[in-house]
Amino acid sequence: MDNPKISVIIPVYNVEQYLEQCLNSIITQSLKDIEIICIDDGSTDNSPKILADYQKKDERIKVITKKNEGQGIARNEGLKIAKGEYISFVDPDDWLEQGMYEFLYNKFIETNAQIIRYNSQTFNESKQKIDSVSSFAADANKLFNLKISDNSIYNWKNVNNVDFSKIGLTIWCRIFSHKFIKENNLHFAPYKHSEDNIFTIAADLFADKILYVEKILYNYRKRENSALNRASKEYFSVFENIELVKNFLIENGFYEKYKNAYRKYLITTFVSHYGCIPDENSDEFLEKVQKILSKEEYKTFHKMTKCNFSFAEKLFALKNIRQGGKKRKVLNILGLTIVIK
Repeated sequence: MDNPKISVIIPVYNVEQYLEQCLNSIITQSLKDIEIICIDDGSTDNSPKILADYQKKDERIKVITKKNEGQGIARNEGLKIAKGEYISFVDPDDWLEQGMYEFLYNKFIETNAQIIRYNSQTFNESKQKIDSVSSFAADANKLFNLKISDNSIYNWKNVNNVDFSKIGLTIWCRIFSHKFIKENNLHFAPYKHSEDNIFTIAADLFADKILYVEKILYNYRKRENSALNRASKEYFSVFENIELVKNFLIENGFYEKYKNAYRKYLITTFVSHYGCIPDENSDEFLEKVQKILSKEEYKTFHKMTKCNFSFAEKLFALKNIRQGGKKRKVLNILGLTIVIK
């Protein structure tokens, strides 16, 4: 297939339990003129066999095998060989709604958009049910006073109160013009965590024409044993990631306008990563954070990492927090706080 309409790029690492559902949701799409690029990122489970079996059944599937280096490098490898007019990124434990690609391709043709943003819903693996549905239009209006509706074209250039951490940095809720990606030299960070931040921030700031469609097209699977929920020193990569974002903003003349957005992004990004730092490395992480944030910013960070109790809850309450890559219970009795490990 020389010039497919859409290239679907899927980084695959040890997802044998979910991979078939993901692939089935793609190969059965009503738009047949697609290529499916699967990058086996050094899987040690049955994922490579599943990929090989599907490749035999469907000639649109291409498999790249490489050592484990993380989703960022894997997606960049996929971009190197992608031939589609448009690029879609899918995580291998998620799945798509039927008709998604035909719908989005037609929207690109109608509008000549550079990016299309759509809604998603979260499937809670432990509860085996959908437990939340996104509405970007509602969030944009509430957070940034950006009033958009179904089939609205927007960009961020005239929005003064942007907060990068709240525009939704996940790559799978957007689909991109391949020409737009090439013209702006968009790439993922070469790390295993938050690798999509630099890509989506750059794409959103460069884009003049983003189309929003009020349609749930993507199903995100939230699972306890995912990479996002495991303690690892690899989360120290946040310090490299924030430098990539800062350098991008400076080099492209965005920093002064978006300095406040960047500072807010630092705090929330540090908070999300701190919850996955192993207990034995937490002091080292906090020391590095304290050197980067101002005193006031560090107070905000510190407050956000704690489990806050109301006046009534200070008498007795039991809450959940994430610490050391694990969910832990925090017990408060008469103002005494105890973390149950």
